[in-house]
This record gives sequence, C-alpha cells and structure tokens, in this order.
Amino acid sequence: MLTICQSAPEISKNKQIFNGIITIIPKQLRLHFLNFLKAYGQGKSFMFMVFIFSVCFGSYLIIKKYQKAIFIIPSLQINKNILIASKIEFQQRQFIILYIWQILSYLWAFLVKSHTKKEFESDPILNLPKRQKQCKACSHTVTKFDHHCIWISNCVAGGNQIQFIFFLLSTIIINSTHGVLCARFLIKAYSAPLVGYGSVQKAFGLKKGLKILFNSFTPVFAQVFMFAIISLALVPFCIGQILNVLQNKTTFERLKNQRLCLEILEGKKVLVDYKEIKDSKDATDGTVIEKVTAAKWLQKRNIYDQGWAKNIKEALEMALARK
Repeated sequence: MLTICQSAPEISKNKQIFNGIITIIPKQLRLHFLNFLKAYGQGKSFMFMVFIFSVCFGSYLIIKKYQKAIFIIPSLQINKNILIASKIEFQQRQFIILYIWQILSYLWAFLVKSHTKKEFESDPILNLPKRQKQCKACSHTVTKFDHHCIWISNCVAGGNQIQFIFFLLSTIIINSTHGVLCARFLIKAYSAPLVGYGSVQKAFGLKKGLKILFNSFTPVFAQVFMFAIISLALVPFCIGQILNVLQNKTTFERLKNQRLCLEILEGKKVLVDYKEIKDSKDATDGTVIEKVTAAKWLQKRNIYDQGWAKNIKEALEMALARK
C-alpha cells in the first residue's frame, strides 16, 4: 500500500496520504524507512525473509507458552489462574514440523533463479521476442515472465514457477492446519473441566465463558484469525498460478492481452491480417480485422498452449533445466 502511494504522482490523493504518514515517523528514522520502502517496492529487500522467520519463531513461542492450558478467572475482582484438570496442551511437534516446512518451501522459492534453458518462438502480437521480457523492477531479462514478486526478491518466470506454486500451496496448507490446530485447542479448553469450577461453558454460560476464553488465550485467537485470513487471501492467487501452468500462459501475458483487446475495442489499435497489431492511424497496409472479431480472436489466442499434460511437463522441465 505504502509503496503504491510512494510512487504515485505528487498531486494525487495517494501521494498526499503517503506524505502525511511519513511526517509521523521521527526524522532520524525517516530516511531509513524510505530506503526500506524503495527496496521493498523493487523486491530487493531481505526483510521478507526476516518476516517469514519471525512469524514462525513468534508462533512457536506462543505455542510453547500454552503447553499447559491456564484460564484467568475473575474472582472477587482479582485475576486468578485456574488450571484445567484434563490434559489438552498443544502438541508442539506438529507445529514445529509445520514451521520447518514453511521455511524450507520459502527458501526453495527464494534461492532458485528464474532463468531457464528453454527457448520459445517469438510472439509478434504481444511483442515478446523468444517469449522474453525485461523486468522493470530488477532489470533481469527472463523467459516466460509472470510477475516480479517482492516476497522472494525475484521474478516469477519459467525457471522458478513450479517452486513458487509449491511455496504458495505450502503456505495455504500450513496456515490452514495451524489455524485448525489452534481452533481445536480453544474448543477443548472451552469444554474442559476446571479445578473447582466445572467447565467454563457450564460455570459461566456462553457469553461470559467466551469472554474468559478470549482473555485467557488472546494470542491463540489472534493466530486463528491471522492464519485464516492469510490462507483465504492466497487461495485465488494460487489458483491463478496453477491455471497459468495448465494453459501455458503467464499473468503478464494475460494482462497485456486484455489491454490490447480493450484498445482494439476502443479503436486505438487494430489487428492487421491476424499477424500484427498497429496503431489505428498507422494501419495503411494489409487487411484490418473488424474490432469485435479481432478482440474475440485475441482472447482465444495462445500460441504456446500444447494441452494441459504437455504444459505441465514443460513447466517441470523448465524448473529443473536452468542456465
């Protein structure tokens, strides 16, 4: 959000919001913050790796704290710690496995380069010589460019697309499992017998019982919501990446194709002889295709599609065979 506002025009509302936020930051920290944002926007900062490790380590500390479930019961306006009689503590081994899996999947996507030995034919319609594009963020020229990902500090392209999808799938599975384990802990804690009180549910009722549960295990509640939001946010993005592999397309190619269709329908560009796209004022030679027909043809066009089975095979080969 801040990087978008930072790069906005000076007179825009986003830039005004950004300038307002910057003034809140102490002067001695302001330059460092701006440099970090610049690196963040270019995907060159290692802070993302630090963030991933911090989330895993912080989550582990929370789980470790609640090895034994303790409720804080308000009694005579004094907080009193009450142990749960039954054993419902977290299984730390399950969470440690999840954290190791998350870190390894991230490192695999982070360390693998996006370059590949595979060569494609050029696409004159999308203006992609040998299906290569130079990334504006990192200035690398890569084959089958999809987008520049700031989280892995690299372009997602032919050489690392499979690793990136594995990282997305791993993150979704890990966060979902983590949220379910935390939710199961809270459900057990809510119905478990307390020493001298009976269960929270029976002793205090639904409303007060949930309040006590929340006050006692606020970090666990926070983890349930945080990991649920992360999983839900990544699902559509991951599905889009899988569809790209199945159809042998990239996000960049889809967006450029959509933009060309829109420009054709608006009359700014024309399709000539089903071979090239020109500005409408420059189309003096060849047969100009009617704009609706041209847009429909362009939407269906994909010169790299070989069928989903061969597309998957090609993506795997590109991930393994690199420069």
